[in-house]
Amino acid sequence: MMNINGIILVAGEGTRLRPLTYTLPKPLIPIMGNPLVTRIIEGLMSNGINNIYVVVGHLGFLFRQLLGDGSSLA
Repeated sequence: MMNINGIILVAGEGTRLRPLTYTLPKPLIPIMGNPLVTRIIEGLMSNGINNIYVVVGHLGFLFRQLLGDGSSLA
């Protein structure tokens, strides 16, 4: 089986959703109770993609707080 990597780009500032995105990156905004980025990761994992990289920028430490090393999502 092929080893496929997934890359999620979440480095933008989300300027069109301000003032929400001054303190919370757009992919961390909850959609039906879960942050959008976790829904994306779960979708990738359900399709067999287990090596997932998240490229962070604006308020990147919040992604590290939520996702850690990703083992909690496995």
